[in-house]
Amino acid sequence: DVYGLGVTMFECLTLNLPYVDTPRTTLERRILAAPPPNPRQLDRTMPRDLAALVEVCLQKSPDQRIASAEDLRDELSFRRTEEVQRLEGQINIAVQEIARQNGYDLILSSPVIYADPALDITDLILDQLELEFEADRAERALR
Repeated sequence: DVYGLGVTMFECLTLNLPYVDTPRTTLERRILAAPPPNPRQLDRTMPRDLAALVEVCLQKSPDQRIASAEDLRDELSFRRTEEVQRLEGQINIAVQEIARQNGYDLILSSPVIYADPALDITDLILDQLELEFEADRAERALR
């Protein structure tokens, strides 16, 4: 059941249930009548599209939800692919920036037959990615 998966996703992502109330009759009324909560209200760092997907799964009407668990799997797979591509782009930008800063003429990502250990820029790339991550986090906090 997609609604049940939505509740499970909400709880896994926020460490809270979507509806919490006592007594039980009040909780049941909220589940039946209240719009689905936005998980980003509990975790502002959650990607908007993931929060929207959880909200769609929590819709009251089955016609407004994702049709099946298979469709949900496909949607999550598509979003994961987009995220991987975004991260690869960030890594490429960081590598290019380090190459410019250090005056490297050429950096090959794969395959590498041989590289002198002195050319290992992994730590520099990780430092650059951390700087960019912190800048993004600061920018999101201002929103």
